[in-house]
Parts: sequence; structure tokens; C-alpha cells
Amino acid sequence: MKKLMYMIDNNIKIIGGATKSTFTMITEMKKLNKYDVYLCMPETDKNLEILPINKILTYPENKYKNKLINVFFYKMKAIQQIIKQLNPDIVHAQDPQGGIIIAMLKKFGKIPKNIECIYTDRQLFETYSVYYKIFFNLMIKGLDKVICTTNINKEQWKKHTKVKHIECVSNVLDEKWYTYDKTNERKVDKDKIIIGFAARFDAYKRWDTVKSICKKLKDNEKIKFSFCIAAGTEKIKEEAQIYIKEIKEMLGDKVTIKLNASMDEMEEFYYNIDIFVLTSEGESFGRTLIEAMSRRCVVFGSNSGGVPDVINDKRFLFEVNDVETISTKILEYVDDVKKLEEDKSYFEQYVKDRFSVDKLREKLDQLYTE
Repeated sequence: MKKLMYMIDNNIKIIGGATKSTFTMITEMKKLNKYDVYLCMPETDKNLEILPINKILTYPENKYKNKLINVFFYKMKAIQQIIKQLNPDIVHAQDPQGGIIIAMLKKFGKIPKNIECIYTDRQLFETYSVYYKIFFNLMIKGLDKVICTTNINKEQWKKHTKVKHIECVSNVLDEKWYTYDKTNERKVDKDKIIIGFAARFDAYKRWDTVKSICKKLKDNEKIKFSFCIAAGTEKIKEEAQIYIKEIKEMLGDKVTIKLNASMDEMEEFYYNIDIFVLTSEGESFGRTLIEAMSRRCVVFGSNSGGVPDVINDKRFLFEVNDVETISTKILEYVDDVKKLEEDKSYFEQYVKDRFSVDKLREKLDQLYTE
């Protein structure tokens, strides 16, 4: 069997698009019984027995204070050693740092030419910093294939780089997400409309817009709010906790907030809300959108990045930071509960029709074997 090594830049237990999608890919590739699947990631003290995987290969996350030294000397050397010891047939990086590292290692002959190096870009090429754009262009020959999650990003890669082989493979969900369990619906506040927000605590996720939306809607007695915030480093956790305190002071008992929710807690979050809003600016895909759809949520997203491609309906889009428009759209459901139920059913079917886990498995297997 082929040795397939996935690479992620964060602990796989940290909630995020790359970690969740990697978990799904690991699960689906193991089902084929054609691959020995490995995961390369930073060290963790969390229990990872739930992963259907041959082995987890780890390295200390931060050995030096300087980020550049960490990434391009220590981390690169650690990953080179892991690849040397494992000798995989395929290395598939899921984050920008990992993509650049395997591209550099292969271009400079630090890993064998016969190892296929693949990078999935979950962002938008045009939103990268100048430094990332330069690095990818300089090292592009080290990548055998690039995968994008939206056609918008695929076109940006074709426009700005000389990538040899590029494909579009949409994010999908684990199989369990395509079955809706009515018994998991919330048992309280049935007469309320609960608005949900979930994302990493990054600037481009526009948590400032979230705060403005809540301020606009907080006085409506029929509306409540629910938050799931993901924060990786201690510094980001501290910033998120300050933000959480401000939100709780503004909304009081009208809000529930979870920091670094588990996957099970995320699923519970979606079952408990009626409307999911993604406020990001320059989101490449927005996996949370399809998670929310699968749990019968009406979804709204900013008309930016790959979100329009995912939602594919102008009725459910709003311009970045356009608090007035999204607030008005939400309030329409307060006065028309029947319409809310109709749109919930629409999205539940839409995600099943368009984002199939079978399509992901078949497409990846094709890319890994061609």
C-alpha cells in the first residue's frame, strides 16, 4: 500500500477548516484500504485515539522565539527528518507554511524526487502577504500538485503562478453530518430565533462586524445569540477572552459562548441555532457554512472570497461589514417563521446535493494515483 502523509500546522484537535478537512480526508482514505495514512503535526498532549490512522508523527511546536527561525530552520529540519524516516509516497500539506516547506525541501533536493508533494490552499492566493506570494512563486517547482477549495482561488493561482498541475476539490463533511437527528434539536428557547457565529479569532474573520450585528439586534426580545470561538496560541486566547468579556457585558443572558469547542460541541452548537452568519473578509471557502447547512441552519455570508461560490445564492449574501443589510435580512425571519423553516429545508438539501463526501474520496484517490 502507498504511504500517504498529511501535514498540518496546528494540533488537529484545534477547530478550524484545515484540521476538520484533514480529519475527513484521513477517514475517507483509510476506507479505501489502499493507503497507510500518517499525520505530521506539532506535539500535543491530547488524546488522538479517535483518528483512524497508522501513526502520528510530531515535532515540538516552538523551539525559538523568532518565528522565521522556527519555521525555516527548526521546523523545516524536523519535517525533513520525519519524511526521511517515513519515506512516504505522497506528502500532502494542508497549510501555507507546510506547503512552502515541502516545496523548498523538494526543490533543493532535501527529499527524494519520487515523493509526490501536494499542497491544498484553503485561502485565496491574492490575500497572501507579499512574502508568501514570493516564496510560492520561487518554490512552485517543488510542488507536484496544488489543490484549491474553490474555483475562484484556482483561477488566482493560475493567474499569479506557474503551477504545473492544479485542481479544485471542495471541502466536504464527515458522513455523519449528512444525517440529521431531530432529537438533537434544542429543548429550550423554542420560541426564540438564535443567531450563531463560529470562526477562529483572526482579524479577517471580522469579529468586529459580529459585535456590531449583535448590538443592532440585541433589543429584539425574540433573538438570542451563540458563539464558538477558536483560539490557538496563548496570546490569541487572551485576546479572545477580552472580546468574550465585552460581548457578555453587552448581551448578558442573551448569549452563550464557547472557546475552543470540541467537534462534538460544534455539532451541538449548530443544532441549537437557527441562523448562521459568516462575516469574514476574504474567506477562501468557509467550511462552517456547509456544517451549518447540514444541521438545518439558514446561512448568510459576506460577498467576499470564496463564500459566494459556496452559498451560490445572492439572497443570502451581504457586503463586508454591511451590518444594516444582514440585520434586516435576519429580522425578516422574526416576522415570518414559515419562511425560516422553508429556507432551513432548502439548505439541508442543498448541502447534500452539492458537497458529497463520496466525491471527495473519489477525487483524492484519483489525484493520488494518477
